Amino acid sequence: MTVMPKALIFDFDGVIVLSEQARFRVLQQSAKKYGVQIDDDLLKDIIGRTTTYFFNASLPHVDGATLDKIRADYTKEYKDKIVDHVVPVAATTDFIRKYDGPKLLAVASGSTTVALDTVLNHLELYEKFTCIVGQEHVTNHKPDPEVFNLTARQ
Repeated sequence: MTVMPKALIFDFDGVIVLSEQARFRVLQQSAKKYGVQIDDDLLKDIIGRTTTYFFNASLPHVDGATLDKIRADYTKEYKDKIVDHVVPVAATTDFIRKYDGPKLLAVASGSTTVALDTVLNHLELYEKFTCIVGQEHVTNHKPDPEVFNLTARQ
């Protein structure tokens, strides 16, 4: 039996927009204000991961109060101004804009739905998606496939 897909599911970071490097640089700048060095070689540890996961895995030596300050600065500079930092992936965004085929379009991401909605609206792509699933909809974050499985079920 052949199963025909009903939807095209897009990851967000690295597929619709490039954001991981910008996100990492903002975290580095925020950390530097508090005397915390985040080495460039840690970029690989943040890709596809939540900021909390990154802090726990890569900065276990930094005290909680300092991490809270870094997170607050990061939120103010990056999350609150996300459209200033992300770069659209032209091939993907052009495809989505022009797509008028029979499949539904969906986004499955480790980002928050606030960030997803903000960027997709800014790029004038939001209305193209039937389903948007973000980090707050799942218990297990990437690389666990839960976000993709949930999106596929929806």
